[in-house]
Amino acid sequence: MNNAQIAQNIKDECKTKKVPVSKLLEDCVIRKGFIYDLEKRDYTPSVEIMGKIADYLDVSVDYLLGRTNNLKVQTNNNTAITGSNIVNGNVENSSNINTAILRNNTIDETAEQVLNAFQSMTLADKAKVITLIAELTEKNKTA
Repeated sequence: MNNAQIAQNIKDECKTKKVPVSKLLEDCVIRKGFIYDLEKRDYTPSVEIMGKIADYLDVSVDYLLGRTNNLKVQTNNNTAITGSNIVNGNVENSSNINTAILRNNTIDETAEQVLNAFQSMTLADKAKVITLIAELTEKNKTA
């Protein structure tokens, strides 16, 4: 991971979204020297900070890390799974998601895709997913 490249990706995405980097940092409650530290001090950002920035910019963490050129997480069948797939706790396009999950070869790959999809969601959508999981877990306890 090249931390200077991460800083550049963040700055580029801010420019694309017409959001000043200072506003991003303020809104995400990240210290003002964050970008400088990435560029000049080879600071390694935490997963939490990268998640906040990705959510704010509506891109995947992998995109910010330079691991992919895709702004959103892609499944094996090239169907994007993003926070917009979940509305009011209900999964939209569930057939696309199910197809993507079923095409995986292992549980680990499915778990990784779910985690990647979760990381690319907005904070509001993450809260909905967590609530849905809690409801399903409680339902299964009583069944």
